[in-house]
Parts: sequence; C-alpha cells; structure tokens
Amino acid sequence: MESLNFLDSQTKSLFPETLDQLVLSDPMSPRNFSASLGIPIVNAELKVIEVAPIATYLGGESLIFPHQSFLGSQNTQLATAGTDPLIGNAGVNTEVILSEAIATATSQLANFVNQPESLDGMHLAFGDNWQAEQAIALVQSLATGAALPKIEIIPIAELRANGAFAKETNTIYLAAEFLSENAANMDAITGVVLEETGHFLDSQLNRVDSLGDEGAIFAALVQGKQIAPGELLALKAEDDSGTLTLNGQTIQVEHSSTEPGVFTVGDTGEVTIDFLTDSGSYTGEVGIFSLKGMEGLARESVAFIQEAARRVLSNSNSGYVVISDGSEGGRFTGELGESNRNEGEYRQVKTFAMNPDEEFAIMLVPNGTFGEILNNPAIEGDKRPLFSIAAANPGNAVQMGQLVGKSVDGGTFAFEDIALDGKTDQDYNDLIFELKGATGFAKQLNELIAADKQWENTELGQKLRNFAAEELSTATDLGTVTSSQNLTGFVGNDDPTDVYRFTLGSASNVNFTLSGLSADADLVLIQDVDDDGVLGEDLHIQEAEIIGLSELEGTASETIDTLLQAGTYFIQVEQYEGDTNYNLGLNITPFAPPTDTAPNTIPTARNLGLIGGTVPAISEYVGSADTIDYFKFTLNTQSDLELELSDLTGDADVRLIRDANNNGVVEDEEEIDFSDAIGDDDEYIFAPDLAAGDYFIEVEQFDGEVTYDLLLNATASTTPPDQDDDSLSTATNLRIVNGTVSTITDWLGARDQQDFTKFTLPENAKVTLSLSGLSADADVYLIQDANNDGKIDGQDIIAASALKAGEEKIIVDLAAGNYFIKVFRASGETRYTLSLSYQPIPQPPTPITPPVGPSLPKVSPGDPRLLAPSTNYNASGTVSETQLSSFYIYQATEPGIFTANLSGLTGDADIRLIRDYNNNGLLDPVVDRNGNVYLDKDEVEIVAWQPNRNNNNESIRAFLEPGVYFLEVNSPFKATTSFNVASTFTPAATDTLAFKINLNFTDAARTALSIPHPNGQTLLETVQAAADYWSRVISYSSFQRPHTINVEVNAKNEGASTLAYAGPSVSSSDPKDLNNRSMSFRGSATINTFPNILQQYQNDVRYLYETMIHEFGHVLGFTGRSPKQLKEKGVFPVSWNDRSLVDVSDPNNPLYKANTFAGIAYGELLGTNVPTALPVTRGQGQGSDYAHWWRKIFNEEAQVESGEAGNPERFSTISIASARDLGYNVNYGAAEPYTPPKQQA
Repeated sequence: MESLNFLDSQTKSLFPETLDQLVLSDPMSPRNFSASLGIPIVNAELKVIEVAPIATYLGGESLIFPHQSFLGSQNTQLATAGTDPLIGNAGVNTEVILSEAIATATSQLANFVNQPESLDGMHLAFGDNWQAEQAIALVQSLATGAALPKIEIIPIAELRANGAFAKETNTIYLAAEFLSENAANMDAITGVVLEETGHFLDSQLNRVDSLGDEGAIFAALVQGKQIAPGELLALKAEDDSGTLTLNGQTIQVEHSSTEPGVFTVGDTGEVTIDFLTDSGSYTGEVGIFSLKGMEGLARESVAFIQEAARRVLSNSNSGYVVISDGSEGGRFTGELGESNRNEGEYRQVKTFAMNPDEEFAIMLVPNGTFGEILNNPAIEGDKRPLFSIAAANPGNAVQMGQLVGKSVDGGTFAFEDIALDGKTDQDYNDLIFELKGATGFAKQLNELIAADKQWENTELGQKLRNFAAEELSTATDLGTVTSSQNLTGFVGNDDPTDVYRFTLGSASNVNFTLSGLSADADLVLIQDVDDDGVLGEDLHIQEAEIIGLSELEGTASETIDTLLQAGTYFIQVEQYEGDTNYNLGLNITPFAPPTDTAPNTIPTARNLGLIGGTVPAISEYVGSADTIDYFKFTLNTQSDLELELSDLTGDADVRLIRDANNNGVVEDEEEIDFSDAIGDDDEYIFAPDLAAGDYFIEVEQFDGEVTYDLLLNATASTTPPDQDDDSLSTATNLRIVNGTVSTITDWLGARDQQDFTKFTLPENAKVTLSLSGLSADADVYLIQDANNDGKIDGQDIIAASALKAGEEKIIVDLAAGNYFIKVFRASGETRYTLSLSYQPIPQPPTPITPPVGPSLPKVSPGDPRLLAPSTNYNASGTVSETQLSSFYIYQATEPGIFTANLSGLTGDADIRLIRDYNNNGLLDPVVDRNGNVYLDKDEVEIVAWQPNRNNNNESIRAFLEPGVYFLEVNSPFKATTSFNVASTFTPAATDTLAFKINLNFTDAARTALSIPHPNGQTLLETVQAAADYWSRVISYSSFQRPHTINVEVNAKNEGASTLAYAGPSVSSSDPKDLNNRSMSFRGSATINTFPNILQQYQNDVRYLYETMIHEFGHVLGFTGRSPKQLKEKGVFPVSWNDRSLVDVSDPNNPLYKANTFAGIAYGELLGTNVPTALPVTRGQGQGSDYAHWWRKIFNEEAQVESGEAGNPERFSTISIASARDLGYNVNYGAAEPYTPPKQQA
C-alpha cells in the first residue's frame, strides 16, 4: 500500500479541507487511486509517504487498525473461519472476537449504568472530583458505542502489555497476541477492553490520572466481580502509567498487564537470581539481557539472537550469564517427575547490577554456551536458544512459565529446554530459579505442563511451591502480643524463611530488630489483607501486603519501626545469602494520641487565616480520642485550590465546605467536594474557581488511629465567570444584521465545556460562521431544533466543523428561521470569538405560465407541446383536489443535466420527473416487467422524486438521456396550492455528479459466482445488477464531483447460518460532502458459498439479487453502528447510529425515530400520514440488532434482518427515505410497491 500526497492546488482544492493523507484500501498507484475517485491530476508530483492504516469499525468511534475487512451488518449470524485478517493466525478471526468483546462490553456498560450503585462504583474507581451528570451521560454514550475511542491493534513486542490507553491520541491499544491467545476466553478480552475504557473515562472526568489502577477497578465493577478489600488496596496502590513508542513518537499511556516474559528492573538497579533446581539432562546456560534499543529487531530473527547473546556476554548493565548449569547446582535436590539431575555446588543468591526501570528478558541455551551462540546465532538443534518472551521462540511458543502468580518482586520460573516445535516432553522442570529485584510475570506452569508430567504434588514440588508462594499458613503463632519479646532462629539454604504470626489488641508503635547475623538475611513485615494464607500471589496484592521491609547488605542488623493498627500481622526472616542464626527482637508500645490542635466544630475550627500559594504542612491526628478535625481558611480572590492528606497511618476522609448561612452546621448543599480513598491512601481534592470568602476543611476518622499531614495550595484562577448559556433553553441571543459581522467572545474549559448561542435568520441566506482566536481545540455545531423540544436530535445538527487545530468555519445556505450554535471544548482551555454573518439569496424572476395537462399525454417527435430543455424555463400554476397534477413535457435531444425547483407553495405539493419508457401513457409501478428478475433502468419510470412535506420547497436533479420526459407537479394530499416551478438543462456527455457502486471481485468470488442460472446470466452478473439498482435509488452525488463507492466482493464458505455480510470501510482521510458529512467511499461484501445456500441462489436468482441489494445497503450506512472518524479530522460518518436515527434507550423496544424521512414515509404507508417510529431488530446479535427493520413487523421489506428463498422482498419508500436520512440524494420513484402488514395499518 502507498499513500497519495497532493502537491498541486487543483487536486487539493477538490476536497473540503486539507488532507494529511489519503488511505488506499488496495495496493494501487497514487495515480490510479486518484483516477478511481474521479480526481484529475495535472502535473502533480506523486510521492510515496508514510502509510496510514485502513481503519475497521467495531462500534461507536471504535476503529481497528491495520486492515480492511467486515465492518457492517449481516443477514443472520457471522461465522468465524479462515485466516485472521489482523494477525494472520489460521482459524482465529480476531476481528470477530473483538467485535463480540466490544458488544459484550457495551452491554455490560449499559447494565452497569442503570444500576443504582453505579455512581458509588465510579467514585471508587475515579475519585470524587467530577460531576455525576457528566459521568452518567458519558457512560451511557459509551454503552451505545457512540463515545468509544479508536482501537488500534499492535504487536505485543511494541505494546509490552495486553492493553493500554493514550489520552494524547485518544486511542485504546490492544496486543494482537493477547487477542489470539484468548480467543476462547471472551471474559478476559472484554475485561481488558473495559479496563482501557475505564482509563479513557478517567481522562474525560479528571484533570489528573486517578490514583491506582482505576481502569482495573472500573472493569471489575462493570463485570459484576467482587473486589476483596486487600485487592482493592493493592489496585489503589498500583502505578498504571507507562510509555509507548509508535512510529518514533513516545506517548504516555495507562496500561493493563505487561507482556509475559518481559521484566522491569526495580528502583535499586539490583536483580538477584537464586538457582533452585535442575531436572534436565542438558547442561546449558541462562542469561539476562536488556531490551533497550532492541525494539527494531524482529524477535525471532538471527539479529535479535546475536545481539541478545552479545549483551549476555558483556557482563555489564546490558546483560549477564546468571546460571551455568555445567558448573553449579541448585538450592534444592530431589525428583520432579523424573530422576534427580541437580549436580554441582550451590552458589547462593547472585546479584547483578542493571539500570533502574529498564526492561530485560531471559535467555536459555539448552545444551551449550552463549559463546557458541554469539559465533553462530543461526545454530539449531539443542543449542538453539529459547527465551522468556514467546515471540522470540519458534512458533511463538511459551518456553518459560511461573510457579505461582504474579509477583511485585520477581517470582519463581521454570524453563522447558526442548523447543515446543520439537520432540518436547513439556514438563517444564529443566531449570528452575527465583528472580527478584524486578517486576514481571510469565504464564502459569499449571497451564503449560503436559497432563501426564505434572510434578507440583511431589515432595520437591511442594517445597518449591511453598518457597515461591511464601506461605503464611505455617507461621509460628505468637498470639496477642502486649509486651516485648526476643526470639532466636536459623535461616539457610535448606530453610530459607521463618515466619511469625502476632496479633495487636490496640494500635501500637512496634519496633522489630534482626541481629546476631553471620550471613545476610532480611526482615519483612506482612499483613495478609486478602486472608489467603500466602504473601500475595498477585502483583498488586503483594505490594499491599508487604507493609514494612529492611534489607541491608551483609550482616548489618535489620530494623523496622512503624505504627500498626489493631489486627493480625506476620514478621518474616528471610535468607538472602548463606546460613545464619539470628536474634529477633519485638518491642511493643501502645499508641498515645498527640495533642489535638484542631477543634471538633465549625465555630471553633482552627483558623489558618488568609491563604495563597503553598501552605506549610499541618500535622494532626484523628482517631478514637479525637474523631474529627475542622480547619478554617480565607480566600481573597477567585482561586483554584488543591487539598491533600498525606502520610496517613490509617483511614481518614476529608470534605471541603462553605458554611453559606453561617449557622455552624454543614447542610448537604454546603459540601463543595469530598475524598474518601481506601485505607491509608492519600486523600486529594482539586476545587477550581472558588470564589473569595471563608471555607472549612473537615477531616474525619474512618478506621484506625490516624496521624496525617494536611497540605494546601491556592492559586488565583484564570477562568472567566461562566455565562448561563450551557443549554438550548439558556442560549445567548445574537442579533444579526445583513452585511454586518456579529460576534460573541467567551471561554471554554474544564468548568465550562459548552456554550449555546441562538439567532434568527430573517430571510433565506448564505450564512458564514467562524470560530477564531483559539489556543486549544474547540468545535462548533450549527443546529435547528426542528421539533422545538429543547433537545439536540440527530436531524437537528445541520452542519459541523471539528478540525484538530486552527479556525473552525461553516458556510451554508439556510432558510429563514431560528437556529442555534453550539461551541464545545475538545481539549484544553481557550478563549474564542464566534463570528456570524449572512448574505441574502436572490429570489428567482417571475415565471411565465406554460400549458398544462391533466395526465400523461401521448406525444410523438415534432409535437408542438414539447419543450426543449436546453434553456432555463419558469412557470407557475395551481394544483388542487379537482386538478391533482400539472405536467410539463420536455424533449431532450442530447444528454445533459436537468434540474427543477418547486417553490412558492401555500400547501403540500410534490415535483417528479417521469419517463414513459414503454409509451403506454401510464405511470407504471416498479416491477420486473421483462421477466429477468432484476429491476432494470427502464422499469423505474419516475426518474427523479425527493418530496418534502407541508409547504416546503422541493428540488430534483437528474442526468437525462435523449427522450421525452414529463415534469409533474402534484398535490399528494389533495391540498390546494399555488406553485412556481423553474427548470434548467445543461448539455453534458456524462453526469458530473454521478453516483455508482463499483464492484471489485476477488478471484475467489469470480470463481464461485461464475455459475450460470436459468435466465442465461451468472451469479456474478446478478450481484452486479444489485449494485446497479442502487444507482437508481441514489439519484446524484452529495459532493461536488462524482461519488463512487468501491466495494470488494469476496466469496467463502461461512457455514449454514449466514447468507452474506457487508459494511463500509472508513479512513480518517475521507473527504466530507457539501453538508460537511462523511459518506461511504469503500466497503466489503462477502457472499456465503456454503453448498446449500449457493444452490438456493442458483435456483432462485431473485433471492441472491434481493440479498445483495440488502447487503449493499449496509455498505451505504444501513448499520446499527458505523465507524466514527478521528474527531480531530472533523469527520462525522454515515450510519443509523451516528446520524442519531435510532433510539435504543429501551433495548426491548429499539425504534427508528419518527421525526425522520423514514418515519414520514412509514406513516404514509400506514395511511395515517403521521410520522411514525419504526421498530428495528433486537435480540439477534450485534451484526443484526439496530441495523434492520424488524421482520416481525415489516415482513417482506428488503431491509429486514433475514430472508427466505421463494419469498420475494420489496425495497420500499421507508428504506429509500432512510438513505435520505443518512444524507444521500434519493429517488423515491425507485421504490417497489409495498404495503405494511394489516395489523400495523
């Protein structure tokens, strides 16, 4: 693939905005691609530039990169088969998997947001500094898919995690390998999607990243999972931030789990390796090597292997040989399912210096040395190196596993020393070691070891597991400790840890001293927060459970001194190196509350006086002796306040208060904000734009004896006062005068995210609207509240401008009436100037009266009544109950473009252009008259018809071939109305605004569809005929040039449940039409070649024809959800969902809205002539729901969710009107006769 860089002004001017790139859906030259879009290239220099990937839609704004494939809807159910288009794995369709995960995630979000406890859950995840209404609205939008950010799938080697979210790019990144490996574990994939959605949600609600892993907390709550108190503490303590480098750009991300087998060096820069045991017959070597700077090397390449070996042998911060199996033995001896092969001297725990925070991996040479690998990196057999990273192994095999769960400080790992693509025994007992001083994890051994090779229940296996898990259940119980104690013991190679359990009846200051050492040992203080009897197997839980640590070098005494609340704890003595006796001293002193300097009521609050800038830390206490503290402070100007409680020894909460009525009592409305973090986590409040005046801080004990530091910082606010203009009902009125530019200046930011302005246009005019003076990204909508309900419905947005940077501008022709402008924040804070002006549109000259006739007359060449359409023509007249139609007869002697406008109406009238193809003097219905099963061009006699209701003006446009045409003005509801009609004709060889669906058949499709059928044509020609029908439905392009949709047609066996599926493919570079809308430019369709279905198509050609008309409708945008482009490109894509046409607030009764063209058409079909909502499909799965008319109601209409052979379907005015709702110019005359079921009439 390549991209097209436009360098000449002529080419570039054809598009409504600057294009950074045009993305090609198939390999082709820029010149050919330009030609396919109908773009003339004149002396343009063409260059290949960086490729932007094709985006694949998964719902809302969610796009998958980098490929083009199925995006839309289907008749029944999508089957999974073939090779994954995202990552190439045979038998795994990642796209379908992720589609299902997103569908599950949005369903779970919808269920979550409707629960009464949802707000409590969001407070738990995201803190308290956000507005409930904003949060609920955002989650509701996420639940419909409308607010989902883009999704990009990249290799795990680049992501180094299962998933991540980047606020900078508003993108969720997912690891391709994670998706393929968890194809059968939808819960895991959905969990990661929800976790990253949680990170996105946090970025929208909070200025700064919430403490801990808010995404993981949010995902668990949405999925209905219970979070144990200890796990919650651990998640709140986690740092989920990181960086990601893509295309040479480093961006900040929040992530889920990191890549298995990749480790990050801790803050000390010291990594330790403890060789535990060896049950393999090989004698090889293990090394560690830094991954820094190796990102550009393919993981399984010879270059990667050679560079890794070079680093291992450098004996530097870049890498080391850590185990030489031929010359040393492990700590433990015994059998692990086969005879003991652990030979050689145990060399204790080894320490290696590496660079803090740098990533590294582990490498095993099974039966050789690193020197051999360096000299011959392509070596095979039992010397071929294996890695902790699966992507570096043959066949992406997992060669290294972990004995117990994740660890905050390394863990215990085991290698399988025979490559899994060879004759491996898959016992993973060949080299087992403990790694510390780094974070990271590997896949669990019990998931990797062959069923007949399990060894964890052997004597040595249990010893290894206890060593790895750091069991607490076997601790020596000291009971309730009230006084000092002295203990003695021993730790060494055979007994590396001693654990003691003790209980405190009340809060106490404790001091532990480990002394009398002859070798290096460490001291660890533990609280089993999840009460599972082990030192946290999970990365986050272990971090929360280790509450004290002393690990000095050598024989120096170790000391831990801290305040502990009442409860049960463990003190662990741990061998680091060598054998040693020890003395362990426990000194217990009951906690004595400090002197209270902050009184317990608002009237007596400790007065901090006038504050500005940073206030020195205030140390205080709340607990059993003093449960609450109050502080008072004063601001002398509007200020942003930051408030923090830090260094807490227990759980306390904080509130910010303004006692507005000075009664000394806190009413609900006087609470400005609060923070109630869990445990001893810091409490934080950010309160922007506080007015000058007096305020109070309340600190209240929740649990334990709590000493704390109160930190305050107040800075003058730069936010202008907010105008009350945040809704349609409170919009600021802007008076406009012809020839004058009217302006409003205002501000947008975190506390004022949208402003509304209203204006009245006194006459039909060309309106120019601009947004300038921006220092951050803001966007603008032009709105007409058509039904005056005070809400912005999908049809109310007339135009929009949403560029990433620079001035926003809208230029549009409007009828006289009332309008609104919505200016809203995209990012940052900015002042802006909104400018509005208009120029009246000149009225047409007074028309002349033409001859009229009551019906389609018979005419012949030379008839004096024939008008030559080569010049402009104007007429006026009246239609009524007694004269329903007036006709004007045209003779086109050459091809050209015909337009007609109907105006001056006092009642409802329509204008239609008709061609009597069979010269029978009748306007025939759209039926297959020639018996070839297709709806051919000469079977659609209404050439142009796009009605408006009431007394609204109408216009039509058509490309005419030579012949006789009838221009009809009629009164559809027998109303009496005068009218003006004006027509133009421009000779032209081709239609400059032609619409076409161009089909590109794959080789597989050409082969499968070359089967002839009884009418003498092939199935391939039937598919082409279905595409051609749409060129009669869509009358002309909504762009200033032809509109061609290129559709790739494929054919493959999808099983018995699917007829076909299709949808649009979208690029952020696609241009917008004259109404500033995105329209479909390309798509894909797949026809099922399952033998029974293919035979049905061959036997009933009409069945295939109707099916493909239906599927090409999905390519145009008949989908429940369709791609939302990158917001910064200002693209608003085409689909029922993105045009806000479907109301799914009641999932049991989703409705296509009544106030739409389709709703109007439905009411007319029912005979009520009242706009009526249309039921859409529900309960059929993501591919069908909200994307079709509900078959239960609409029966044989062509856009219902499923069809049957032998049961003809009709493409009715409701589907044509829906295409108009999507933004296409349509011809209602192409509709087939259709009557809704009687029970609906």
